[in-house]
Amino acid sequence: MDYDILNKLPVWCKSQGVEFAILCGGSRSAPLTLSFGGYNEIRCIAANDERSAGFIALGLAKASKKPVVIVTTSGTAVANLYPAAAEAFYQNIPLLIFTADREPNAALHFDGQAINQENIFGKQVKGFFQMPVNITDSNLFNTNMLAAFELLYDGKPGPVHINFPFIEPFYPADYPFVYDNFIVPKLYKITEPPYSTTNSVIDELQPIWDYTQKKLLVCGFGSDNNYDKKQIYDFAKHHKIPVIADVTSNIVTDLYHTDLLIRNIQDIDLFAPDLVITIGGNHTSKVLKNYIQTTNYFHHWHISPFATEYDFFEKPIENTICTNFLVKEAFEINVSQQDYYNVWQEHSNKGKEAFNTFIKNISWHELVVVKNIMENIPVGAVVHLANSMAVRWANIIGNPQKFEIYCNRGTSGIDGCNSTALGMAMAQPHKQHFLITGDMAFQYDSNAFFNNDIPPNLAILILNNNGGNIFKLIDGPTAIMPLEKYFANKHGLTFEYLAKHFGLDYVQLNNHTELETHLYRKFKKTSIAEIIFSAENYKAVFDQYKNLKF
Repeated sequence: MDYDILNKLPVWCKSQGVEFAILCGGSRSAPLTLSFGGYNEIRCIAANDERSAGFIALGLAKASKKPVVIVTTSGTAVANLYPAAAEAFYQNIPLLIFTADREPNAALHFDGQAINQENIFGKQVKGFFQMPVNITDSNLFNTNMLAAFELLYDGKPGPVHINFPFIEPFYPADYPFVYDNFIVPKLYKITEPPYSTTNSVIDELQPIWDYTQKKLLVCGFGSDNNYDKKQIYDFAKHHKIPVIADVTSNIVTDLYHTDLLIRNIQDIDLFAPDLVITIGGNHTSKVLKNYIQTTNYFHHWHISPFATEYDFFEKPIENTICTNFLVKEAFEINVSQQDYYNVWQEHSNKGKEAFNTFIKNISWHELVVVKNIMENIPVGAVVHLANSMAVRWANIIGNPQKFEIYCNRGTSGIDGCNSTALGMAMAQPHKQHFLITGDMAFQYDSNAFFNNDIPPNLAILILNNNGGNIFKLIDGPTAIMPLEKYFANKHGLTFEYLAKHFGLDYVQLNNHTELETHLYRKFKKTSIAEIIFSAENYKAVFDQYKNLKF
């Protein structure tokens, strides 16, 4: 084995902006682990659980906005990275997955920790590269690394998998290594977003812009990833375009409680847009998706730095438009648009009044508690929303625009919510991070805290309703007898002893005063605040909200 070649691996990664590497334990991956572990210019973090490790890497990449390396040993350790790889792919997060492997055909002989790792992630990664056993060819190594990084940056970012088969011995005689600052081959691909909108395209769009008088801007998950929030806000304000924004978009809007507004539309033609402009990814709200899907006779433009995009509303995208479209002077002001803006604004004001009246009459329920949390988390913090009900309650409340909000809405799974928040907190030690999660989502990823690098700046708020009570809000499961046993999975547990197990601070909050005091305390270590709810009025309050009229 040529360790001089492997020692170029972290140098390659550093040259392309990598700041973090997650190293998972294993003997066969020792050549990779030692290569990164001895290199002081990349911060290496050890992780014991590969599924968690993948999501920690995802969080680090989201926070640093740079690729992150993950190293694992062979076998099912690699398979455990699949959920994080899929989430990274659909969030366009760049990950470099370096996996150790046994020699070819080892799995056919039932050798230990051997599975077929070739293309194991399938379509959930941008590409797969197979290194030869005990790589000794420097030119081939550089060729594969060059191709991998070019693919990583070509078009939409995403994960790339490089597989390294090794045979013994795995451990070098001389360690630590000496790292030569060799010249990394130049990338040939342009690393900036490849798609731009020319003035001629703007001219082609101008007639549609001129005759449409009911433009609606719909901002989905991660709308602020490629565009300046203020630029989007100024564009919409300048042209009097109503903005519907998902809580995970981090975009300013005056239209709160989207589901409530849509459910209370009486005059369909009055509110129906003739031009829908979308930014960002998918949406938490099914009500919004159904509304856009069933609205007929409108044009659909999508703003993106990439020429191809997913169709989140099952409506054909006529034009994919790049950044310079958002320059507010790109189009002339359409005076009639003001009337449409006023329609939505008046509707929103009524909806906000109705919602505030409704929620004042509820004392202790997840919806009210999440509202209190969102209103009292300090300005400048970072908020993470776990999937299932936490993100849905927050989307009903809306983003108060005091802080950044993150959630794994690429695949929307509950796996990895803790680990992603942990990774982001590691990368941003100067910011206070909050994770709002449910009992099931927290438990599912509790191995995140089996880690020696737990940062002090993560505060966890667990909404414990004793099971997966989201199923009580869905019509199908509520009619089935084994709801509690097979869907809700009632457990009757708290997380006090788990917090002690991992050495985390723990407190149980029983009222709004205790909650507000907790949110403004100075956190000295990662903490768990558990809020217990009864399932008795869980569905009743949600049904009242769904049936709210104004």
